[in-house]
Amino acid sequence: MRSLLAVDLGLKTGFALFEEHGKLLCYRSHNFGTTERLKRAVPKLLDGIPELAAIFIEGGGNLATVWEKETERRCITFQQISAREWRHIFLFSREQRSGVEAKKHAGETARKVIERSKGATFKG
Repeated sequence: MRSLLAVDLGLKTGFALFEEHGKLLCYRSHNFGTTERLKRAVPKLLDGIPELAAIFIEGGGNLATVWEKETERRCITFQQISAREWRHIFLFSREQRSGVEAKKHAGETARKVIERSKGATFKG
């Protein structure tokens, strides 16, 4: 079964792994602390995901480059997206009046996805 990994980029990173039909399989977060630790961890993390077809990254900068280089090496589809790009699809305009408000509603939406995906597990 092919899968897609969604990554909320940062030294403190959030992950959600979806199967090819969109079912949430698992989710987790990890605080890498430094860019060097992140660089060492990304290959190991991807090694643990069989049949990974694509990675979607929210965020940018040098941390995104770490993920992009590893996906190129593995011939995995890499897509970078900003929060502003996806929020207009999933959130109402009134839920995005400020960055703080948009983050709050995005978190609520994520919790709803987790609740509806009863089989999903947190792997901490």
